[in-house]
Amino acid sequence: MDINLAGRTAVVTGGSKGIGLAIVRSLASNGARVITGAKTRSPEIDALTRDTQVIFAEVDLADPGGPAQLVATAGDRAGRLPVDHRR
Repeated sequence: MDINLAGRTAVVTGGSKGIGLAIVRSLASNGARVITGAKTRSPEIDALTRDTQVIFAEVDLADPGGPAQLVATAGDRAGRLPVDHRR
């Protein structure tokens, strides 16, 4: 199923393994550029950064400044990030 994410950017927390990694894979396979962050890299996320539009930021999301650091990285690497207000 094509969910038409070409040209869209997503930010995913905890994307180096588990459910976060599955979300990164799904978004990237549907054409999205994905900025993801986690405390540690994984071989799987390294492969995605080589082969797809995935950008990884090594960031401790449990640290109070971690989420802001991830969003700043996303803004630096992807440009303007739209705010999606749909519910």
